[in-house]
Amino acid sequence: MSNATRNAHRFDAPGAELFQAVFTSAFHDHVGTYQSEGKAMTLAEVARAIGKENKVRTVEAWRDGETVPRGADLFAVMAVLPVSFSNRLLSLIGIGGAKEMSPEEISFQEVAHAAASCTEMFIRHMEDGRVDHMEKAEQMRWARQMRDRLDKVLHGHDAPGKSGSTGKGNVAALPKRAGAQ
Repeated sequence: MSNATRNAHRFDAPGAELFQAVFTSAFHDHVGTYQSEGKAMTLAEVARAIGKENKVRTVEAWRDGETVPRGADLFAVMAVLPVSFSNRLLSLIGIGGAKEMSPEEISFQEVAHAAASCTEMFIRHMEDGRVDHMEKAEQMRWARQMRDRLDKVLHGHDAPGKSGSTGKGNVAALPKRAGAQ
């Protein structure tokens, strides 16, 4: 099977000019110079929110179409602006549906990502057919981090006073499987 068939859901990356045009339009729609413009944020607010409080001119250049942010700056901008901004950019590559996630959703996603990363690490460690002492130490570190994340998610979900709370958010209070000590 060819890569084209296997990756049929993927689209060609937009050219730099198209990306700049869409980014500039979306950014201009969401970011204004003054609060009275009725935009989501001002240039100064965006600069401050993404840690570039001394570089308002850079943020202004993004809004005016002189340049676009790269890498981490682009992700930072997407994180602070409304999801409609991110969806306009994502639509360039045929995807969308970005949404603002609740703390519970973010936490669960972090746990799921950590579990996938741990599984990937284990597979990598088993390439030689065994897990050595250094690899075992790394796996235990990851297991403890996952336990802490899961405990945090369960405590957050089952916190007293939350509607639908079962009060069983403590991992230590969960029933043990048969034969476990």
